[in-house]
Amino acid sequence: MWRGWLQKAAAAAAVVALVSLALGQKNAADRKAASKPLVGPPGGGGAPWYGVPGYAILSLLSVQKELGLSQQQKQELLDIASQYRKEIQRSWRQQWEIIRHLSPAEQQKHWAAQRDTLARRGQERIAAFRKKVEAVLTPQQLQRLKEIDFRIRAAAMLDNPATLDRLDATPEQREQLRKLREELQEKIYQLQRQTFEESFQLLSPQQQEKLREMATRQQG
Repeated sequence: MWRGWLQKAAAAAAVVALVSLALGQKNAADRKAASKPLVGPPGGGGAPWYGVPGYAILSLLSVQKELGLSQQQKQELLDIASQYRKEIQRSWRQQWEIIRHLSPAEQQKHWAAQRDTLARRGQERIAAFRKKVEAVLTPQQLQRLKEIDFRIRAAAMLDNPATLDRLDATPEQREQLRKLREELQEKIYQLQRQTFEESFQLLSPQQQEKLREMATRQQG
């Protein structure tokens, strides 16, 4: 049941992404900008790493360090991510060329008819690029990456009461998990506070005051 629900959600998400991004490319300038690959220094975080297919956690510097990725591996993964984005952008452009002259009602009909096909192609594309990512890693790194991925996913699932219901968690286990979450939140809060205080002290008095004004305006 859960697998079926996830597949439907993935299909819907794929269609929404294609619709939104294709419709956003309404002129040549937009399409030209969309075709430019994102580049960045090897090992950096942010946009260049965001498109690593199948293993989004590779965008985290802490994960890269834990795996002990070499500079060559980082560059190869960035190249794969860039190639992946180019293929998605090409798919967007192809779909836009198909629907650009259709009425809104005809566009909706087109997406409804193509939903399953586009979702299947998206899954196949991710699977193909996932193999490319795995080929860059050593067997030990790949095994470690899968363990890290499980840890992150499972930790998030344990925050969901529905997961605890399916695991038949006892009241004692639920209470212990609740306390662990509270302890984690406190540690994160203290770490964020310490980091901010140290960062704030790096600014001049004028910069500190300006930052306060900027934060106040955002709050309002």
